[in-house]
Formats: sequence, C-alpha cells, structure tokens
Amino acid sequence: MDLESYFENNANGLANNVEGGGAGNFSVYNSVFKGSTNADLTISNTEQHTARNNFSINSKKFYYSTGGGQNGSMTAVTGNVILDTLDSEAIYVGDWGPATVNDNVIRSRASNTGPAIKMNVPSDMLTAGNKINTTISASGRWISFDNQVVTRASITNAEPILPFKSPKTTRQVFEVPTLS
Repeated sequence: MDLESYFENNANGLANNVEGGGAGNFSVYNSVFKGSTNADLTISNTEQHTARNNFSINSKKFYYSTGGGQNGSMTAVTGNVILDTLDSEAIYVGDWGPATVNDNVIRSRASNTGPAIKMNVPSDMLTAGNKINTTISASGRWISFDNQVVTRASITNAEPILPFKSPKTTRQVFEVPTLS
C-alpha cells in the first residue's frame, strides 16, 4: 500500500511489470503524480488494484492496464483528480476486470477528444459520479449513472498539500553502486 507519496517525472509512478519479473497488487491513496511519461499506475500482471483520492497532472495516462491474458483484475479507481493527461484515455482498462471507476474528476486537454475513461475488452465496468469534459467508452457490460460531462473550464482543482513528515536525518546512508 502506498499512502501520501509524491511522484514526479517518472516513467511509471507505480507498476507491477518491472524488468526481470515482478507482479502483485498495489493500492495507492492520497498521493500526487506529475508528468509520468508512461502512466502514473501501470498494470500488466492482474491482481486487485485500488487508486483512491490521488491527484495527477500532465502525465501520459493515470491508470493503464495492458491486460493480463485471460485473467481479470478487480480494479477500483475512486475519488481521484486527474488533470491534462497527454493521451485521451486518462483511465485505460485493458484487462478482463471487473472495474469500478467512480467519483473521479477528469479534465482532458483541449486537444484530446477521445474518451477519458476506456474499457477496451468486453468485460464488466461500473462508472458512477465521475465529472469529465469528454466521454466514456466501454465494451461489454457497462453500468453507468450520475456521470457528468462538463466544460473543461469548469474543472479547476488545485494540487493538494501532502502532510509529509520531516525526514529522519540521523540514519546512516549506504551508497549502492549501479550495475553495468
């Protein structure tokens, strides 16, 4: 679980597709993501994943699930503020789900006319209470209610201030050489 963290200018903020193997689930809460070049959250190995009450700005995507073969990934993306993703799809679900995407605020760039939320496989998705300035696209069974399409100008959320604690400076620091 990742709680109240700050990620800036990474390829992926969090991912479960690390080179050399790696998988597993994760949950991320109350964190800030800025400028991720691939996605803030990247899923390639399916498990349960949760993203709740995060803030993202100027990343390529917020949530990117590339698909895990025949397996689904129970996903909950709730209460996030996602601003100005480089790709049209701020939330892209490419696995078999089920996915619950609710109470998010998504402001797409003016140049992005595609769906802000996209489920790309014929699976189950629930979208509810989202506030977006483009559209939602889903294949398969889709339950959608209380989503609002608003003007881009009406979405003006500010970055939250995270309650970081001061680092402990009395610990010994070990330098680790890089592998070549």
